[in-house]
Amino acid sequence: MKHNEAVAYAYNEEKPVIQDMNSQGIQTTLPMEELLGLFAHEISEIVDYDSFEYENVENGIHLFHGSPKLHKCRYKIKESGMELGQITLTRQRPFKEEEMLVVERALGALSIHLNNAIDHQCELEQEQRNALKRES
Repeated sequence: MKHNEAVAYAYNEEKPVIQDMNSQGIQTTLPMEELLGLFAHEISEIVDYDSFEYENVENGIHLFHGSPKLHKCRYKIKESGMELGQITLTRQRPFKEEEMLVVERALGALSIHLNNAIDHQCELEQEQRNALKRES
């Protein structure tokens, strides 16, 4: 596991504990691709992985980067009972329990921002549909 001062994490007996998800980036970003890019970067600072995938079938969103490997960590993300998608990390060697804990805690912090980003994207799509109807 990596230790990096650039992100706001605290370490307790070599086990990372997330305090805050980079307040200058994640909290102010609404575009989905940018939000997930920042999240993927922050996670990569503390947990090595070879591929990152986000999928939200309901909203037709699928983002993938990297090269898929054998070992996977897959998480369904929910906020207030609403499904926000699924994130999968892969790499050649198995993930350690403490690494998976870091990812899980980070996903908890991400879920609120992800919910906002999905709402924002849906609003933009609705505005585009309304604009097309007005032009017709």
